[in-house]
Amino acid sequence: MSHAANAVPEWVPSARKLLRRSREGALATQSAQLAGFPYASWLPYACDETASPLFVISRLAEHTQNLLTDGRSSLLVYDSTDDAVAAERVTLVGIARPVAATPLLMARLQRYQPQAAQFLALGDFSVWRLQVDVLRYIAGFGRMGWSNSEQWQAAPVLSLEDEHALLSELAPQSEVSLIGVDFDGMDVHRNGRFIRYAFETCPTDIPALREAVLAQLRAG
Repeated sequence: MSHAANAVPEWVPSARKLLRRSREGALATQSAQLAGFPYASWLPYACDETASPLFVISRLAEHTQNLLTDGRSSLLVYDSTDDAVAAERVTLVGIARPVAATPLLMARLQRYQPQAAQFLALGDFSVWRLQVDVLRYIAGFGRMGWSNSEQWQAAPVLSLEDEHALLSELAPQSEVSLIGVDFDGMDVHRNGRFIRYAFETCPTDIPALREAVLAQLRAG
């Protein structure tokens, strides 16, 4: 797939933050039943360590049947708390593929989607990832642009191994359930709700990230 013209890296940080604080979106796939037409469906998702979306989907679902035929797809995520015209939103375009269910990846997925283990135990569910090729980010009226996969991949990533180590160290110090950490922010489960805390200043290394998480935990 060719990259979008005039792609710039400035949209990547905001797009990643929107993806990380959201939990659901509209997935558009290539219809196997209606050749040439897109098929859009609502799906919950969780981000992997790179902020790429993960889906737990059944082989029986229409969108899965479409992806098995053609993995080209896109995901629209938007901030529903904003005015419809001014709403922040992003469309990720790329290829969706099944994911190898490594222990650390599955642990992260199940922290964000506790029901995932039940679905996967049924046998016909599997984990898929949308590999970002290009994205279109809209910050509001008149502010929008494209970014490409190289710009997406250049963003700092906390490995699953380092996240696991930080959670093992920091979770016991928290009165809330610490779900995940990354260089953009942290997620907790409090009073039955998932809450995303974005860092005002994003840390650039693990020691600074540890301090940022501790500061947020102390602040409540």
